[in-house]
Amino acid sequence: QSGTRTDRTIEFMTYAGEELGLLGSQEIALDYKNRRVPVAAVLQFDMTMVPGPSTVLHFITDNTNAALTDLLRRLTDTYVGARWSNTACGYACSDHASWSRAGFAAGFPFESHFNELNNRIHTERDLPDAIVPDFGGAFAKLGVAYALEVATELRRVR
Repeated sequence: QSGTRTDRTIEFMTYAGEELGLLGSQEIALDYKNRRVPVAAVLQFDMTMVPGPSTVLHFITDNTNAALTDLLRRLTDTYVGARWSNTACGYACSDHASWSRAGFAAGFPFESHFNELNNRIHTERDLPDAIVPDFGGAFAKLGVAYALEVATELRRVR
């Protein structure tokens, strides 16, 4: 309805086998690399609606691209208006790592400091009543800002 057109294709993906070793994302990222599919940047959303005690967005700083993460911080400041901080997984904790390992710029905003993870995750108490939709809305806003910014940007994120 807005008439907005992007210079690049925007793809949305879901993956299988993350908990078994990033199987789905690894297969796709390596396929894109082998076929030389041009990818400007990858934004990974995994765990976005159960905030930690500080209720700020956190940017994962390992297995991610520093320039893209800086862009995501600026987009958060400009369009989302949410407070943010940095954190690290210490290992390839989600599908962003598959893209980074394949040589693509990847960014990963996360719901909490990595030391303050949702204590319900992977338990029988990991139920929808734990989610905070308003907090998750900040990630949705960031996703829209990112998609429009990167899809209309004439350079790749390096």
